[in-house]
Amino acid sequence: MKAPVDAPFNATEGLEKYPKILDYSRAHTVTCVAFEKHDGKNLAFKWHSAGYGFIEVPSFRSGRTVMEELGVFGAATDVFDSSIRERADEGMRPFREAGREKAVLFCEFRGPRSFSGEHEKDDPKTLHPIDLWIEGLGFMPPDLFAQAFRIKPVYQGKLTAKFAEDVRAGRLGVNEGVVCKGETWGSVWACKIKTRAWLARGGEA
Repeated sequence: MKAPVDAPFNATEGLEKYPKILDYSRAHTVTCVAFEKHDGKNLAFKWHSAGYGFIEVPSFRSGRTVMEELGVFGAATDVFDSSIRERADEGMRPFREAGREKAVLFCEFRGPRSFSGEHEKDDPKTLHPIDLWIEGLGFMPPDLFAQAFRIKPVYQGKLTAKFAEDVRAGRLGVNEGVVCKGETWGSVWACKIKTRAWLARGGEA
């Protein structure tokens, strides 16, 4: 049985915002790579080969930029420069050399007390890369993404009911849950599984 595909994940041209991830709903026999689902705010850092790499003013899913909503997000550009830019530029090098012109790196911005989209202004913030979209190719396959951005997956293997239950029961050491992904360029799918403890605190399903 093939895992559900959220259609925007297959977009190779003109991606406007990060696609909504479907909930895991049944056992699948597909192989997946599972990453921790960070409880943060999704920020998009755009890249253009004709410029200086990644643009320092990220945007939200709404299309508004950090400069329009500074507040708790004012540190986002500094955190990107100090912790992400080197990996991002390195990851983009082969695509620049291959003549690709546009890309978007999606990251989750969060602090130690962030919860369900709410953040404490004075908390130190971190950025966590979650996806790279390349115009003409679509989203980077999850195994390649993990390698490019030096991210250790929570799990790699069959997406089974037992694995889903282990996530929900909090046996994998994650807070909000995981995002499972699979397939290759142009056909990447994704689904999310959340922990019962996070949902019990009032987190959004």
